[in-house]
Amino acid sequence: MIRSYLYLGLSLLMFFSCSRTVYVDSHHVIDNKYDSEFPNVPTSDYLEEISEAVKLVNIMVSYRVYTLPVEAQLTKNDIDEDLIKDLSINETYISSPASGTATIIFNSNNRIALLSCAHIFNFPDTITVNYTDEQGEILPFIQNVYYKIEQNITIPGLPEVTDYEILVSDIERDIAVIGKLFTDQKMMLNGPFRYPKGKARELRQGTFVYIFGYPRGVRMVSRAIVGQANKDNYHNFIMDAAMHNGVSGGPVFALRDGAPNFEMVGMVFAIAGEMMQFLGPDESIFYDAYKNNKYYGDVYLKSTRQIVYGITYALSMEVIEKFFVDNYNAFSKKGYNSKLFLKRLSN
Repeated sequence: MIRSYLYLGLSLLMFFSCSRTVYVDSHHVIDNKYDSEFPNVPTSDYLEEISEAVKLVNIMVSYRVYTLPVEAQLTKNDIDEDLIKDLSINETYISSPASGTATIIFNSNNRIALLSCAHIFNFPDTITVNYTDEQGEILPFIQNVYYKIEQNITIPGLPEVTDYEILVSDIERDIAVIGKLFTDQKMMLNGPFRYPKGKARELRQGTFVYIFGYPRGVRMVSRAIVGQANKDNYHNFIMDAAMHNGVSGGPVFALRDGAPNFEMVGMVFAIAGEMMQFLGPDESIFYDAYKNNKYYGDVYLKSTRQIVYGITYALSMEVIEKFFVDNYNAFSKKGYNSKLFLKRLSN
């Protein structure tokens, strides 16, 4: 009789084990605070859902370039496009690419809007390059003038890829919203993420976060911890994420008492870097470093920016929310309502 009950108990255990998965975590603390521990349940489905609203942004800017003779002795005070054309000894065209990350935050009435960083789209209308003397000192005379003639913003993966415009840009806060009026109803399939906005001021040192973005154009989700919370009066924060160029504009999410309680607490806007100086060859002389092991020309002091991995900066959700409030009229004039953005983020 005892053996029969034992068989029955084993059979029921096997049945329940095959029919569903039960997660037991006696160490997870429910305290209505952001978690500093690793998630206690699988999160892949939730992360994939958030990723669907995070898009790669490509920018291509074209410039018309004029080269001036040094004898013209034009300075920045003399810049006039007609004069530049008349004195130019050469005219060329160049294109400059950039990329970043943007998050769909609004999709209604055939209009879509995405949140990103302002510096991604901040290409100057006019650029000047001055002549230098034999010692490398910058002279006051202009050598090249660059005039911006076109700037295209594209978002791969959406039904209508091109012709996005900057709705509002705030360089000081480094926040921008780009948008587009769609002609295709299919755009309604790409909705904004449904997770709520969080409170960066409640982050603590060691809070576990997820970062979404496109470093070097590759779709990625990465985990990190908050290394410094509330680093200023605006509740911006620093994470230990090892990110690369292209992640700017990527949303940052924290978990409040475990999955699926994701909250957007900020947005990546910068990666730490430092200037490195080195001696390099004269760029006007062709030199194949792979075939030659000796160089006899002049060398010059040069510099380059090198990424410091493991230090990533994020804007707080409080700063982002204030941006929308301050630009209510600007959004309204373009057919958008900033209250809808806030509503989408706070559902």
